[in-house]
Amino acid sequence: MANHQFERDLSTDTIYEFGMDNTALYHGKFKEIKGCWGTVEITKVLDSPDAKYYKIGDTFEIKIAMYNIKPVQR
Repeated sequence: MANHQFERDLSTDTIYEFGMDNTALYHGKFKEIKGCWGTVEITKVLDSPDAKYYKIGDTFEIKIAMYNIKPVQR
């Protein structure tokens, strides 16, 4: 499960790395955050076994607590 300390600090102005089960999946930006749910738009697909399932521009809802989320350093 994700580290919940960041949930209250998430922003629609930041690019994040989203991962699951210790695998980084993609970079994306929250379009909307509603409590424990968020709408994410993918900005970069990362090399992983699941890369074939994602495309830049894909937008979908996620349950925030199911993901490891950290800001991308620029």
